[in-house]
Amino acid sequence: MPADIVLAPVVVAPALDLPVTAASVAATSVASASVAAASVTAASVTPHMVVGGLLLACCAKGLWITGGVEVPPDPDTIRDLGLIQGFLDGNWFADPVTADAWRWYPPLLHGLAALLAGLLHLPLFSTWLHAGAVLNLLSPLTFYGMNRRLIGPWPAAAATAVFVLFNSVVMPGDLTAGYTPWTLTPALTWPLFF
Repeated sequence: MPADIVLAPVVVAPALDLPVTAASVAATSVASASVAAASVTAASVTPHMVVGGLLLACCAKGLWITGGVEVPPDPDTIRDLGLIQGFLDGNWFADPVTADAWRWYPPLLHGLAALLAGLLHLPLFSTWLHAGAVLNLLSPLTFYGMNRRLIGPWPAAAATAVFVLFNSVVMPGDLTAGYTPWTLTPALTWPLFF
């Protein structure tokens, strides 16, 4: 017998009367392990993972879109910046956009933004311009939380996917609830309603 041939021991399976070799046992265990791994992987995906993936995708999209922006994309953003700067300057009641007019926009978010910018010594313009990419992640997160309580985890994850992927694509962020990377006051208040 040549030296490179190795004989594998053969065992007969008593119930089936089939010969079992080490190679067939190894092949069977590899096949069953891959089937078990596939079933564990599919079964271990949770609604939280789906929503987490959606939030990561939104954050990546938002940071990518707002990354090089130096000019506000919307007149409302300019108004918001003026209202926040008015708080920082001590001009609490005047409208910075319309001469000799009173502040007509609700001041809560602008006051909070002025407080944070003042306390943390953040540059107002660039902070407000780029904060929406992260702050607006609260909208899909609170939307998922509301729907999870109302209709259950998997339907809530599906509804959140529609909320993020459909609403945000069909209409601009200031016209519909969804994820928008822009720091728009209505978008920042949507989480309060979910």
